[in-house]
This record gives sequence, structure tokens and C-alpha cells, in this order.
Amino acid sequence: MKKYPAQIRKFGKRIKSLREENDLTQKELGVKAGLTSRTIQRIEAGDFASTLHILIALAKAFSVSTGELIKEITVEPAKK
Repeated sequence: MKKYPAQIRKFGKRIKSLREENDLTQKELGVKAGLTSRTIQRIEAGDFASTLHILIALAKAFSVSTGELIKEITVEPAKK
């Protein structure tokens, strides 16, 4: 299994937190976002690097901006 950076795992925790705040199951969020519950599960576990399409779909499902979804998730500068 591929190990994703801390930012991907942090994003997964953010999605799980928002899902729970909205009293949604992974399946219900998947339906709202047009994704499978397995995809939601992998995102929340930090095992899936979301695409722009998925980021937009999740933002719409939660009725928030994409910026709101990724706030407080910092990206480390690339090492040279």
C-alpha cells in the first residue's frame, strides 16, 4: 500500500469530521458526492490522493468552498 504524505491524511480526517458533523454515513456522503462509499473510506483513511474532480464533488456535497475543505492543510515546499 502506498504511503501518502501527512497532508493527504489530514485531508482525510477533515472529510471524516465534516461527514460526522453532518450526520452522514460514508455511503450517504458517497451518494451526495457521486462517489462510492469505498472511495470515501479510502479518502478518510488517508489512502487516496483526491483529484480536483473529487475535491469539487465533496465541497458541493458539504455546501462549502473547496478552500474550506483544505483550510489548515499546509503543503511542505518541495525539497531541492
